[in-house]
Amino acid sequence: MGNLITLYSDGVAIGSAIATATSTEILTNGAERLASGARSITGRQTFLGVESVNSPALMVSINATIEGRQVFYNNATGANLSSVGVAQNAIDTSKFALRPEQSSTFSNYTNYSRGLNGVIIDIGNLPTTTTNAQMLASLQFAQWNGIAANGFTALPVAAIPTVAVLGGSGTGGSARVKITFPDNTLQNTWLRVTVVSNTQTALAADDVFYFGNVVGDFDTGNTATRLRVNGQDIQQILSNQSPGNNSAVVTNIYDVNRDGRVNGQDRIVLLSNQQAGGIVAPITVPLASVPASVPGTDGDKFSLTLTAAPAVQVGSAKVAKIAKDQDAIQMNATTTSNTRPAVAASSNITEPTAVVSAAPSLIIEESRDKALSKLNRLDEFFASLGVSNAL
Repeated sequence: MGNLITLYSDGVAIGSAIATATSTEILTNGAERLASGARSITGRQTFLGVESVNSPALMVSINATIEGRQVFYNNATGANLSSVGVAQNAIDTSKFALRPEQSSTFSNYTNYSRGLNGVIIDIGNLPTTTTNAQMLASLQFAQWNGIAANGFTALPVAAIPTVAVLGGSGTGGSARVKITFPDNTLQNTWLRVTVVSNTQTALAADDVFYFGNVVGDFDTGNTATRLRVNGQDIQQILSNQSPGNNSAVVTNIYDVNRDGRVNGQDRIVLLSNQQAGGIVAPITVPLASVPASVPGTDGDKFSLTLTAAPAVQVGSAKVAKIAKDQDAIQMNATTTSNTRPAVAASSNITEPTAVVSAAPSLIIEESRDKALSKLNRLDEFFASLGVSNAL
């Protein structure tokens, strides 16, 4: 008791705490974010001013996570928007991705005169080696107006986007993937985006979401089965004029051409896109298919050997590839179990923690949600550090 315990990830200190009589919780310092891929977690103990050698390594595999899905208005010309393609200046924070088991609303589609031409995906722990070309190859796109019997179909060649991976530019220091479509190649339609789970994305499973576009629609004359532009929308333009230069912010729905003001130019867009019957329909997204191997129920194997004499083999256990701050591993020498609770969508991300408990178990935690790895025989663990009776 009273000794300093320090936790390391691949040799880099990520947190420390003073051992207590019953348990020791080690909070990471926040300076180091675990990268995706295989990580080696070890512990050292400082006793009488001398730090021990590394404990046996606990190997975990960290997956990437989707931190954000947004739309931006590429080629918007308002001075307070994206006049030079700076996506951050033209993100519409009033629009949200449509997700599995949800029905579309006005918050899921834009009315931009250039169509749906900008999508942003923030990915936490995206491998730093992933190139723009690899990211594009890891994305799948399809479109549908919600009416045609053939459903979602592949994009035409003219609508194939360009992709830029901007490391550290996304939410919480995540990588920002900026997807830019040619103007007006995706208008009056729904777009389905699939981020594929592979070595380039490091996601545990495919991520699917949707955005739409109905040029000039203000959701004023729609029906339960059609999204349309009619006289009610045109009247809205007349009632919400904002003719001053740069008087309209990016979320102003009446600035249809995103030039920073609401005037006759926006009314012309609506007059050119009237659809009495409607050419786009609301959609309801089905439940996402369940992968054959559900993350959290099986995955990679690892073993841990305690080196105190006589050497003890703790055993091998199945461990899922885990998402940072979300998934949890639970292991012991006699069972192979791995519990992963359902992860609700949330922006409340906490840094990983590690918990050192009194005998007979050691828990190393990498989660936001639930308790994690359990190793038997804590006394032998501390013996492997070269110090006995630490707690």
